[in-house]
Amino acid sequence: MLTSCPIFHGPGARQAALDEANRQGRLLCPPFGEEKVMGLTVDEARDFVSLLQSPPIGEHIGVVIAGPMDKASPKSSDTLLKTIESFNPYVLPILWATDLGGVRGTIRSR
Repeated sequence: MLTSCPIFHGPGARQAALDEANRQGRLLCPPFGEEKVMGLTVDEARDFVSLLQSPPIGEHIGVVIAGPMDKASPKSSDTLLKTIESFNPYVLPILWATDLGGVRGTIRSR
């Protein structure tokens, strides 16, 4: 089980995040944000946070994915920040970005 929120980056980052989700548990929904030009929206970030607070799902660990974090707005990143610092042990967050340098430092440090 993961103890911190990983952020996959570079070419193939989204697929690497999906592969890790499959190794860690059960993906609870399609990845938030997808590969849109604007990146993760505030509403998607709120939905992501809501899922991270879910109760246990049987014997499986739930996993949620969001990205691309290098295109997310500052408000979207701020919405995720506290939750990815100390997440529910039953639902794991996984982030991805095309360019790690474009991800806010506060997210990268988590």
